[in-house]
Amino acid sequence: MQTKSLILATSLISVFAISSSKLYAQTGLELQYGNNDVNISGKMSEKISVNFFNPEWTAGDVKLADNKIYNKLNLMYDIKDDRPIFKTDQGKVQAFAAPVTEFVLYADGDKKPANRFKNGFPTVDGNDSKSFYEVLSEGALTLLKKYQIKTVEERPTGSIYAVKQNKKAVNYYLLYKDKMIPFKRDKKQLLSILELADSRNITAYINSKKPNFRDDEELKTLVNYFNSAK
Repeated sequence: MQTKSLILATSLISVFAISSSKLYAQTGLELQYGNNDVNISGKMSEKISVNFFNPEWTAGDVKLADNKIYNKLNLMYDIKDDRPIFKTDQGKVQAFAAPVTEFVLYADGDKKPANRFKNGFPTVDGNDSKSFYEVLSEGALTLLKKYQIKTVEERPTGSIYAVKQNKKAVNYYLLYKDKMIPFKRDKKQLLSILELADSRNITAYINSKKPNFRDDEELKTLVNYFNSAK
């Protein structure tokens, strides 16, 4: 493990707020794969790529449990093993030696909005405090998106036999008053989660804006409004 830069931080570094902290370079524990489907260039077979949120290396930032911040790494989110991995300047694929609490993936370098992932949430549906969720909105009501890999049996077109294959699955949760609530993204369930006084505020907004509950951005805007409403 080698530190190649130390910069005292007195303000926000990327999306992470840091105070009296330091900026560190890449470090980690070499990750060994059991096959050759992933190589040092980051290319992988279609069969393996489904296990990753981003099947190509993406610029991103990482925050560790000891509050160290790693900026502008080449990252992938390994959904199957529920962890971020990174590629060093020498092309080695590695996992982090210390626990990761938060990481951000940028859609196009630093130019587009990021996907932010975080753990430390209450246990629900087999997920624990180490499980990573994408944070869509955070406040009194926190909107979370959980990616998982499910093994399913499907019969390919023209085949008489079903085969097992991995597929991405997504579940939504609302964290409200320290409770993780599975959320099916519909108006009735959202209002049932909120207290009456709060639901009155949100009902007027819903009736006016008529948001699409199946659209992440509109759902995020709705929850942001709830969190800002007095």
